[in-house]
Amino acid sequence: MAENMRKPNLSTKSLNSIAQFLLQGSMTGKPAYGKFTKASSKFGVTRKMIHRVWKKAQEQLKSGQAISLCSKKRTLCHAKKKPFDKATLQNILVHKRGTYRNIAKEMHVSKRLVGYWAKAGLIRPHTNAIKPSLSEKNKIERLKFGLKSLEINDELKVVQFRSMSKIVHIDEKWFNLTKETESYYLTPDETEPYRFCQSKRFITKVIPAIKEKWPVDRDKNIIV
Repeated sequence: MAENMRKPNLSTKSLNSIAQFLLQGSMTGKPAYGKFTKASSKFGVTRKMIHRVWKKAQEQLKSGQAISLCSKKRTLCHAKKKPFDKATLQNILVHKRGTYRNIAKEMHVSKRLVGYWAKAGLIRPHTNAIKPSLSEKNKIERLKFGLKSLEINDELKVVQFRSMSKIVHIDEKWFNLTKETESYYLTPDETEPYRFCQSKRFITKVIPAIKEKWPVDRDKNIIV
């Protein structure tokens, strides 16, 4: 029986329920015979605990108060989370928002709270890539290149972009005229070739001859 008894850590509702149960059928302010045993069995606590509850109830009755017992059990009290302030985050310089630690330092909160904000969707990660700075001349040249890439499809009667398979960018077809070191197979009595250039660090670059079937616009370096 004692093994099934709970620890004497009852809630306010349970304490008042025990007191009301003892008062039922009591004579001259005393519980009926066997009431303590029945209360112990019903509420799953020891008789000692039942006597304590009854003693507190009697003290309130003698002072003329209604029975109102309160539990001394301490409830867990967590500190309230600091609310998210959107304006505060936006006022922080962008380069100081790279990590949770930096944000927590600037907003004077814990790093864990910043992670909670991110999980809740209040802040979002963003990967920023640097963009090239285009001058007005660059923009015009890009626009011209885009317009020259258009062609009219007579069969479908539509304007579409040329296939990239018909375009060769000659600027990217530069090759070194020779290598700094070369390997050859010679006969035993053959003279070794003598190779030279003005500087080994700056070997002359050349463009190989193009033998495609399409005519090439040399000025624009694209196949017409």
